[in-house]
Amino acid sequence: MSSVSFRSSAAANNGIGTGGSLTITKPAGLVVGDMMFVHLIGQDAGAGNSLTYTSSGFTQLFTSGNLSGSNINYNILWKVAVAADVAAASFVFVPSTSNVNVWSYGRLSAWTNPDNLFPINVSNVGTGLSTASATSSGITPTVSPILLLMFAGGSNDSAIRTVASYAVVTTNPTWTEHYDAGVIPASTSEKITLAVATGFRTALTATGNATATFSGSQETYQLAIIALAQQVNRPTSIVLPLTVPNVIIPFVVQTFFALLTVVEPVIVIVANKWSNTQKNVSTWLNPPKS
Repeated sequence: MSSVSFRSSAAANNGIGTGGSLTITKPAGLVVGDMMFVHLIGQDAGAGNSLTYTSSGFTQLFTSGNLSGSNINYNILWKVAVAADVAAASFVFVPSTSNVNVWSYGRLSAWTNPDNLFPINVSNVGTGLSTASATSSGITPTVSPILLLMFAGGSNDSAIRTVASYAVVTTNPTWTEHYDAGVIPASTSEKITLAVATGFRTALTATGNATATFSGSQETYQLAIIALAQQVNRPTSIVLPLTVPNVIIPFVVQTFFALLTVVEPVIVIVANKWSNTQKNVSTWLNPPKS
């Protein structure tokens, strides 16, 4: 079995006036079977609508809705890459409203060697307001080993923040940050940060709360923790003895037709070559030879 690992990521952002649809370049080196996550943040600055995003084949994992007092929305979607994804140049993520005042920022990442049948073992997410300390309730993995992914996002009007001090309470792994970057979408005052870090963990115990710390207070944040299961080798077929006691198997009556041909038997009688029609003793002793 091969361990799950970070491959690459790509980012894109749209300012107000673009309608919010976001085109993100394919992560470099993407291959069939890679796990893709897209972490999106957006705002409908004109109407304050809640935003969700869609893209062909991607599944919604988390959406924050419209965080109180901010109109900021966080979304995380995922997909296992197929041949068409590898051939594509980019991916388009469409917000749930076409209001021209929607702006969006997103980061698309690729991860190697996930379990292609059940890649996300368990996950959780937390959101909050007006703090530098991000928290999410923990998870309890059911397979081992796993790669813990922690996605952090935040927004404020003051400055772009960075993220550090990723941790879980129980059996805290060594964390590696793979990206930590921010933007100021055009025609907005928002300073946006998206970051991700990973830790390899073998314990099947509950993690306790997941935490991360921004370099300054954020007006809003989202912190997601995901246990990504690694690739496993499964047999293509399994042959097992089948014992089914006390089971009645229904019999379906069928109609059969047959053509019978009766052949008259031929009776062959074989006569004795020697006969003795005489009943006297001399004839018995010396029967005729004809």
